[in-house]
Amino acid sequence: MLQPTVPPTGVLLPNAKPHWDWVQTLVEVGKGAEGFDVSKNGKELWTARPDGHIIVVDLEKRKIKNDIDAKVLGLHRLKFTPDGKSVCIVSVKTGELLFYDAKTRKEIKKINAGQGAAMYMDEEKDRLFLACTPNNSVSVIDLSKMEVVRKLDIGGRPDGITMAVVR
Repeated sequence: MLQPTVPPTGVLLPNAKPHWDWVQTLVEVGKGAEGFDVSKNGKELWTARPDGHIIVVDLEKRKIKNDIDAKVLGLHRLKFTPDGKSVCIVSVKTGELLFYDAKTRKEIKKINAGQGAAMYMDEEKDRLFLACTPNNSVSVIDLSKMEVVRKLDIGGRPDGITMAVVR
């Protein structure tokens, strides 16, 4: 039986009407999964676990599609590249950055980029900014070459990362 759902706040405000579009499904992906991203077509969610597994969830069927053992401990964050063809996955423990083919689920390349805690994809310049908290730096990765082109020593412990463009 369909029932009206409560907004994400958990509280119906005075004069607010329940809505029918809040659908939630729990897909058990394993202990410690934290970073995730959704494919460009909205059909898959990829997530990484610290035990080295990459989990691909079929969002239409609402179940696990693939469990990939990358054999790299400390997997923490991941993002699809701007073209949607690859997925970048970083280990906060080892500093390895993995590039996986989104279709074949195979590793394309592995580099040491820094112990990443946050990722930002710069679609305009086809590059990835990787905030490396334990290393007190931000790595800039050229996505076409799949290599670090610059390390910014910013001090402090960068964690979240975003970009503001002044025009």
